[in-house]
Amino acid sequence: NMYNLFPDEYDFFPQTWSIPGQQDEFSAYALQRQSSSSSTGAVFIIKPDDGSQGEGIRLFQKPKDVSLGGFVRESVVQEYIANSLLIDGLKFDLRLYVLLLSLNPLRVYLCREGLARFCTEPYSKPTAKNLHKVFMHLTNYSLNKRSATYVHTEDGDHGSKRLVSSVFMGLADAGYDIDALWLKIDRLVCKTMIAMKPLLNLEISTVIPEGTRGPLCFQVLGFDVLLTDELKPVLLEVNANPSLRIDYEKEISPGVHETLPSPVDVQIKKPVMLEALRLARQLKHGFHGGLRLADDSCCVELLPAMADEFTGMDLLDDCQKLFSHFMGVNKRTKMGATAFRTFVRKCKLSSDSHVGASADILYIEICRRNTTEKNCMTFEGFCDALLAMGGKLYGDEGTQREKLSRLLVHCLPHIHTRS
Repeated sequence: NMYNLFPDEYDFFPQTWSIPGQQDEFSAYALQRQSSSSSTGAVFIIKPDDGSQGEGIRLFQKPKDVSLGGFVRESVVQEYIANSLLIDGLKFDLRLYVLLLSLNPLRVYLCREGLARFCTEPYSKPTAKNLHKVFMHLTNYSLNKRSATYVHTEDGDHGSKRLVSSVFMGLADAGYDIDALWLKIDRLVCKTMIAMKPLLNLEISTVIPEGTRGPLCFQVLGFDVLLTDELKPVLLEVNANPSLRIDYEKEISPGVHETLPSPVDVQIKKPVMLEALRLARQLKHGFHGGLRLADDSCCVELLPAMADEFTGMDLLDDCQKLFSHFMGVNKRTKMGATAFRTFVRKCKLSSDSHVGASADILYIEICRRNTTEKNCMTFEGFCDALLAMGGKLYGDEGTQREKLSRLLVHCLPHIHTRS
């Protein structure tokens, strides 16, 4: 939805589909890409929703290969980024740690250190003959640590897991502008958190009633970022529970493993957690003049420090206010048909023949995309409905963003009036 509203701003992630809900859209895109690509064709990567530690992740080319043996797991499919930046001939990605300290206001910090995770087999662009080579294409630590060529090191400058600072120093020596790269990453993180904020607020509203002071919470998120050969950061995924382990297992004899400390992980994860606790403690005990980072902090404040750059990107916050208001007292995260009709009626959209007559049909069509509860509308589906209504109400009068803004200006006053 944010890409539809701000296409020039949200261009930092691959084409992505939720399967099986968006199977038809994915198949149409894949077939179009196959007809317009080179002989190799487009390549996609599938990640099962219930997978972990790299389980079930694979590359494929044909839409029919989404399923295995006719069974389709709920998964995320992305177009594979083939032009990744290489170091020593190896593909790598970055695991960066983001601290979310509060939602209202949105307080976000980014650690300026992180993990660079390397593949363990020299990279070649994907072809039908090498799609199965996971050590070439997938950077997941949990997969590559099984490789015979995985290298554990103590210093963070070499091996299969390195410090981001070390990698960036090497890129700077090669002539790359690292300050500009960090700024791109900062903006990527800010825009992602702005997009996530309405969903997180919605989840919190089901646990903590509005106007009630809840417990002080914070969360450390893991952002997986790939760099292209043009040094453009691409967001692959956000991990809600990134690994904070600071050790690893080494096989000392067949079937016998020993747990050893990982100095690289210690250098990154210990400072992140210390700073998170320092900042959370300031919030708990009150603070004046803003939160203060430690002098030796590994983190930088992104939001609200950079908030002025993203003025006007909070449209989905207003969508969430509408959605939460009409969900009813049960405080679920999905909207039923009756609640949707109430929204249409109370916001006086039913008086417009174009919208009112098609509201039930729109509700049914959107709910069909929901693979878990087909009789309920998710928040994402509600946003889709608002975009569709804005299109019907205002026709060709402006962009999708402008039409949604007009619709919200029309609807929001009605949530404060009596039926």
